Amino acid sequence: MCKLSIVTINYNNACGLQKTIESVNNQTFKDVEYIIIDGCSTDSSVEVIQRYKNHLTYWVSEKDHGIYHAMNKGIKVAKGEYILMLNSGDVLNSNVTLADIFTGRVINADIIYADVMWNINGKIKEKRHSEKLSFQYFRNDFLCHQGVFIRRLLHHSVGMYDEGMKIVADWKFELLAICKYNATYQHIPLFSVKCEWEGLSKKPENWKTVLAEKKQTIEKEFPAFLPDYNEFDRVQKELDTLNRKLYIRLSHRIKRLLRRSPDTNGF
Repeated sequence: MCKLSIVTINYNNACGLQKTIESVNNQTFKDVEYIIIDGCSTDSSVEVIQRYKNHLTYWVSEKDHGIYHAMNKGIKVAKGEYILMLNSGDVLNSNVTLADIFTGRVINADIIYADVMWNINGKIKEKRHSEKLSFQYFRNDFLCHQGVFIRRLLHHSVGMYDEGMKIVADWKFELLAICKYNATYQHIPLFSVKCEWEGLSKKPENWKTVLAEKKQTIEKEFPAFLPDYNEFDRVQKELDTLNRKLYIRLSHRIKRLLRRSPDTNGF
């Protein structure tokens, strides 16, 4: 058994896939198996895979039923102690090696999570995760799965990713693992990966689906928390409305003050 299985799922993203593969190959930490699950891409993705096949432990290109079905396929063939889901387009940070995480420090948690960097229209934004994970944390936030190393055997107790969900099955798994199954966790304060800001959960048109799937999870897995969850939503909406009103009033006041200010162009 190797220390780490890296699973990359891909569909019609040949350019991003090549970047991801190269970032894995450039790592000095070699106690790794690399798995690629391609969804029967119609672009040149398979050609890219063939070009790097000698660096792969396993790969397949066949139709699947969505992102989480593809991720589960990767988990089922993985043999590492830990699994990292590194989707095509995401790259391991060249300034932080896997050896920095798995060598020279005690690693014994079910979930090991590092910080990540997002590439948002060419600008890099850092995402630092909390040292303490709780139900309240997952109510407002999430762990970016590209920076999360999950002990493979944890899937035996918590289960696989919910293929009935479209967007937040990774969030659901993390929530259940930490808050229901008491999985142990360890934060590594290193930026392990650079991610593209193009995921389904980041698109405004999908936010309603994100909220609906999260609420569905709470209703099923934590029904006693549902009244508090709904109350939080109500208060949050009221605060959002109040903030918008205050912003509008402040903007109007500033405009009026500017109109009253003396012309200093000739000063």
